[in-house]
Amino acid sequence: MVKHIQKKNYKILQDFVQKINNGTTQVGNLEAQKHQVLHALTMVQADLKDFQVGLKEKYGEANIDIRTGKIEYNLEK
Repeated sequence: MVKHIQKKNYKILQDFVQKINNGTTQVGNLEAQKHQVLHALTMVQADLKDFQVGLKEKYGEANIDIRTGKIEYNLEK
């Protein structure tokens, strides 16, 4: 004879397992999104480096204030 747990307890057990499965799926989705964002960030950083090379060619060795666009040359060289 095969014994089973009570239907009430079986339902509770299934609910717990379903919640764990849903949480695991959400974590996986978030990790995939994180990977995509990190990849995009790496691409933006590479584009910024290329842009900075162009700025250096155009304006020389200088600091540019990101808030105002003002160029400050280091005269101590």
